[in-house]
Amino acid sequence: MSLHLILLTDRQIRDAAYGLYSYIKEYLGKGHSVLYAAERKSARLILRLSKDYDLRRHIKSGSLKVIDRDAIFPKGRALTSDKLLKDLLEPVISSIQKEKQKHVIAVGSHSHLFKDFKQLIKYERSLSRLLKKCRMFVCCYTQKHLAALSTPVLINLVSCHTHSLHKGCIFRPWQEQDIIRIIGSGIDAALGSGMSRLILKTLKMVYKMDTHDIISDPERFESILGRVLCRWKDKVMQSIREAMISQMQY
Repeated sequence: MSLHLILLTDRQIRDAAYGLYSYIKEYLGKGHSVLYAAERKSARLILRLSKDYDLRRHIKSGSLKVIDRDAIFPKGRALTSDKLLKDLLEPVISSIQKEKQKHVIAVGSHSHLFKDFKQLIKYERSLSRLLKKCRMFVCCYTQKHLAALSTPVLINLVSCHTHSLHKGCIFRPWQEQDIIRIIGSGIDAALGSGMSRLILKTLKMVYKMDTHDIISDPERFESILGRVLCRWKDKVMQSIREAMISQMQY
């Protein structure tokens, strides 16, 4: 199974990048190719931080391709998902796909490049066609960019990924039940313990909205919560967003 990971970083990706380096080493050792474009000045940084490992040999052989993040995600440009995939990302990926082995790809934060959040979600969902040729695809986001997303957009974004990556090389799954559990914890944090069970039961019985519907249509979920909770809706949605971001912390 291919993994579509989300990595949440703070102001600098450098600390969180250590987790990626361990995977780079592991998969290079297994004969995979790696495309690393998660940082500015990536080549200089990755060489400096990996003195214990002969990454230069892999760069020279082409099995490790290190690209400056801004070469794929140019600053100051608003992009559509199709533009990013077809004109910028796919040509770079094709350059390492001449061999038959699986590939590990890590790309930097890019949410600020799209004209609107719908394009961002479309891009993440469109990555499914690239995942057929990849062992792992890591999307890096900063906490600042995620905090700017509405809760429905954040739910959509997280549901595009299979796992989040955490310190100690830990993968946290983001399947439907995992997202619902965190949504429930956000509701309980805002309204009190046990309230999530009552509210989710009300949504299912009165509004015919089950857990799958919440994940697939979070905008409708937010709208129905507005009817059920009235003035408490914004507090609950904020609490859900904070709970989700907290669970993604590196």
